[in-house]
Amino acid sequence: MWGLRVVCGFHNHQLAEYIDGHEYPSRLKPKEKEFVLDMANSTTPREILSILKEIDTSNITGIKSIYNAIFTNKSAKRGGLNSIQYVLDQLIKKEYLHKYRTNPDTNEITDIIWVHPKSLELSVNFSSVLIIDATYKTNEYRIPLLEVVGITSTMRTYSLMFAYLSNEKTEQLTWALGTLKKWMVEKKASLPLVFVSDRDLSLINAIETCFPNARHILCIWHINQCVMKKCAPMLGLEWQHFYASWHSLINSSTQWSYQHKWDVMRKEYQRFEGALNYLWDTWLHPYKERFVSAWVDTCMHLGSNSNQRYSHFIVLLFKFCSLL
Repeated sequence: MWGLRVVCGFHNHQLAEYIDGHEYPSRLKPKEKEFVLDMANSTTPREILSILKEIDTSNITGIKSIYNAIFTNKSAKRGGLNSIQYVLDQLIKKEYLHKYRTNPDTNEITDIIWVHPKSLELSVNFSSVLIIDATYKTNEYRIPLLEVVGITSTMRTYSLMFAYLSNEKTEQLTWALGTLKKWMVEKKASLPLVFVSDRDLSLINAIETCFPNARHILCIWHINQCVMKKCAPMLGLEWQHFYASWHSLINSSTQWSYQHKWDVMRKEYQRFEGALNYLWDTWLHPYKERFVSAWVDTCMHLGSNSNQRYSHFIVLLFKFCSLL
């Protein structure tokens, strides 16, 4: 048995003047909850909240209530399965080609890769250039997502492969790309001639291990972002002119033109030794053959010298995954 003894029956603070933020008045009404779940398929939580307040100006629901309603609904749909288990369940039901690995000690799924049968059929004829990237822990499940996309003869982009990986190390990436290669060989698809990715060393190593005969191109957009972040503070007012010289350099059509422009650039900006050393040590000396036009244009890359095609696709994928 237990009892309660009231020492002082008075509040030790004034009553709240406003009820905004309190759990009970902020709860969603049944019709509002139904509206939230319906809109969640195509609208962000903040936009949903804004619409609710436009419909009812007296509504004091907070953003947390919107997120909680969506999360609870997703958990109910999964029927007790965790995120990866639910993905695997959907892949089996929709007859995707898939493979996974488990932790031998816990029997938990650690890595999972999947390919749609129609995408694999497309790769038979359109696998010359593949764009590959990994978004590390920026998706809903907070685990690395690897995606490979291809380009058709009409310059349309198609998703070839997806993989959720336990981490972004070379071993996991090699397993994923090795599995893709095995499926492509079984389908009698031509192996890729060119891969485009950013400067992820683990990913580059995995590509070179699984596809040793393929050319590798570095994403010029990512390179330019790195150059801007590192060099702009050093150059100050000279940055715009320096950046124009950099673009002229990397777009050199011949190796002679490249060398000439680099010599001119070194002489013109010799007082900015830090910026020049960064360009040479980080990009030009080890990787110029992977992004400077004089070398890159010696192979057929279908105009793909960045992974921006991938970036557009990943937005659509995240919207799809948010429904799971």
